[in-house]
Order: sequence, then structure tokens, then C-alpha cells
Amino acid sequence: SWVQQAGGSVKGQSAVPPTPTKSGERSEETSEEKVVVPLFLLKQSNEEQMDRLHALCGDPDATVRRLAIVSELAVLKDVLPQYRIRLPTAKERAARVSKDVRRVRRYEAALLGAYQRYLQLLEKTARKKGGGLALVAVRCMGELLVAKPYFNFHSNLLASLVPRMDGGGQTMAGRQSLGGLQ
Repeated sequence: SWVQQAGGSVKGQSAVPPTPTKSGERSEETSEEKVVVPLFLLKQSNEEQMDRLHALCGDPDATVRRLAIVSELAVLKDVLPQYRIRLPTAKERAARVSKDVRRVRRYEAALLGAYQRYLQLLEKTARKKGGGLALVAVRCMGELLVAKPYFNFHSNLLASLVPRMDGGGQTMAGRQSLGGLQ
């Protein structure tokens, strides 16, 4: 696994077999530093996992697509901050910064890219006539707007949801999006 490739080990799994101590109990010889995985590796892994989850949103099976769309919503609601992410300007990118700042910038850019791809997928899915996936997409947009009202692209979410609420929620899509916003 990627944890072992990074020189770490998973808790509960020892690369070195336990050795007996004087009291007869077995102790593991792995140090806590080897068990803990550096945070930047987890972030890289999470980016890969988000890409895999997003790929499932294009699966031919409608049930898999629906579950992937809802799962990606749950993940994004958990990881997105409550504030807007501002990407650095060209001048700011050219400036010399610490490794930690570069990592945070890279992570925020990847997070924003994943979020934008997800919103584009929701919009494309919501435009399709008929089927339950369009309703799921509209509901996900409403939930995102309620959960993260100040995050990036909130105006895009509103622009996509407001026309679907036309008619006082008489359409199924209108009722779904209204339900998310109430």
C-alpha cells in the first residue's frame, strides 16, 4: 500500500514480528513515528480517492452514479471550508514561500478543482430530462448551497437552482431544490 511505500505502517499491522519481553508479553518494535503517516501523503491520497469517486459518477449503472453523486456530496460537505478559497495571483505564485504554504496552496487548488468538476457534473445531470438522477443532482445542489453558502461558486449554484424553482415548487425539481433551501 502507499503507506508502506512512504516508509510507514498501518496501526495494528507490524512489519516486524512482535518480540517477547521479560514478562512474557509480546511488544511491537515499531515506533510511533513509523505508524504516523505525514499529512501531505494523506492529502495526496485523498485527491486520488476523490478522482476515483468522481469517475464513478460517470458509471453506466444509474444506481452506481446516484450513490457516487450522493457520496461525493457528503465528502465535499465535510472537507470544504466555510470561507472562500482565493487562488494566488501570478505574482503571488512567483513569490518565494515555504513548503507548507506551497502544500496548502496545492491542496486548496485541488479541492477547488474537484468542487468545480462536481458542480459541472451536477449541472449537466440536472439538465437531463426525466429520471431520478436529475432530481438527485438538484437536491445535491440545494444541500451544498445550504451547507456552504459562502464558499466559491455559490452564485453559480443559485443561478442553477432559481430557474428550477419556478412555478412555486410545483415541479418535482422545484420541490426538491426548495426542500434543500428551507
